[in-house]
Amino acid sequence: MKLAVLVVVWAAPVRAQAPLSAEMWRVATATLAAPAALQGGPTGAFWNPAPQVSTGSTRVGIQILQTPDALALSGILAGISHQANGAVLVGAILGRVEVSDLVRTTASPLSELGSIPVYEQLAGVHVGVRLGALSAGGALRGHESRFDAVRSTGATVDVGFRFAPSERMIIAGATHFFPVTFRADNTTDYYGALEYRTAEISLWGYGTKVTTRYGASYRDPHGLEHSFGGGLLIADLLTVDGAVTREVAFGDAAWRPALQIGLGLGRYSIAAARSNGLNGLGALYRFALDVVLQ
Repeated sequence: MKLAVLVVVWAAPVRAQAPLSAEMWRVATATLAAPAALQGGPTGAFWNPAPQVSTGSTRVGIQILQTPDALALSGILAGISHQANGAVLVGAILGRVEVSDLVRTTASPLSELGSIPVYEQLAGVHVGVRLGALSAGGALRGHESRFDAVRSTGATVDVGFRFAPSERMIIAGATHFFPVTFRADNTTDYYGALEYRTAEISLWGYGTKVTTRYGASYRDPHGLEHSFGGGLLIADLLTVDGAVTREVAFGDAAWRPALQIGLGLGRYSIAAARSNGLNGLGALYRFALDVVLQ
């Protein structure tokens, strides 16, 4: 099964774009319980560099991704963002995703010493501005990958926006891994999303905000994918988000569910998510921590 995935993410030596092994980052996207274009925070800038309408001063965040043994893929994202003034947000992000437990073999059933390194890693910076209800941002990232002895590098530049025409609605969109040559290829995703707060109710005696969401993503040659979901924000403390996404992968299409539970404790925000990603190859897990430093 791992070899089937590696064929998909084979790294070609192209330097003007993200290595084709950047496809592995779509596993991280598969764990999201809300559309990618609506992700926020210091690590959320990985999907959309536009700042949220409201944000803290300086924040750091980390996300950890884990897949079942059939894939043996793991990943990490770390980011920092700083609100330079009331309208400008700057930040940086680091990430690495890798496949482990791959060993060299000979004609015999015995494995030779040593493992096969397979990874994709990136580093980048982003900047965003907020002008009233509209925020926009851009990101520049450098990529480096390795598939055993094959190495590849590249760079991408992305843009994103968020528009809040009212307190109840957010419209967002972003590009993801767009080549610096401005010639789109199959490593590029296009994200769009709509969020609407449908109601404010009392749940177990606590004020609760109910939100519905729609998300869309497009990539060549797989076409358009849709997601539908919503969330609950209970007493500005506990969040429960869920979504189902029509995923196209490995020449087939299927609906993939995702669920995330988050808890806000003062300066700390903790979240755990689970998804049935990659057309049912197994459960995917993501753990996230954001901290407001000042």
